Amino acid sequence: MKFKKSISAVMLLAALTMSGCSSYNSVRLNQDKIGSDYSYYKMDPPLYVGDKIKYKLKDGREGELTVGKVEPNTIVSDSGKVVAISDIASLERKDFSKGKTASLVGGGFAATTVILVVLVSAATLGIISAALAA
Repeated sequence: MKFKKSISAVMLLAALTMSGCSSYNSVRLNQDKIGSDYSYYKMDPPLYVGDKIKYKLKDGREGELTVGKVEPNTIVSDSGKVVAISDIASLERKDFSKGKTASLVGGGFAATTVILVVLVSAATLGIISAALAA
């Protein structure tokens, strides 16, 4: 019974560990002009189809979406929602965090090792005490 609870705890710890492997990082927006009639926005780092973003508009509204297409003056979500880049006050892209992943995987490995050592020790002590009692 304790073994099943320990396995459940390890699985929960692993799921929580892996869910923390990303973070949102700021995207800089710079408006550029082509001639006198046309402008577009440069993004640093650039956005790609499938990126998950958080944005805050100049009127205070906020939102999240998955990028379906990036046009010179708009971002189109995979569901068809269009956000004008000129209306965006701040923009963040969800990125994979190598540092968090390394530390969390190391911590998860250490926790799993400790749990397994405890389980093996408990099982060994149980076998020894059963053999001595017989």
